[in-house]
Amino acid sequence: MYYLLAGRSLTGTQRMEKALARAGIGSMTVRSPTAAQVSGCGYCVRVTEKNYKGAINALELSNLSPKHVFFCSGSGNCTEVPF
Repeated sequence: MYYLLAGRSLTGTQRMEKALARAGIGSMTVRSPTAAQVSGCGYCVRVTEKNYKGAINALELSNLSPKHVFFCSGSGNCTEVPF
């Protein structure tokens, strides 16, 4: 299980990934799956369930925030969650 942090643009998503790397949090930029697509950018930063809270805190400290957050199960079902 993992979280997808949807960016406002590809550049914004890449900035989130770099901020997380500086904070020592592993992540990767991925295309948004169909279940997690909303208007805007088609890319997300994927973080593990274990690293989710730390990722949100690191992004806040970097003055970055995702546009949407999705929780995805192993079967690929994604649900938008508040952050």
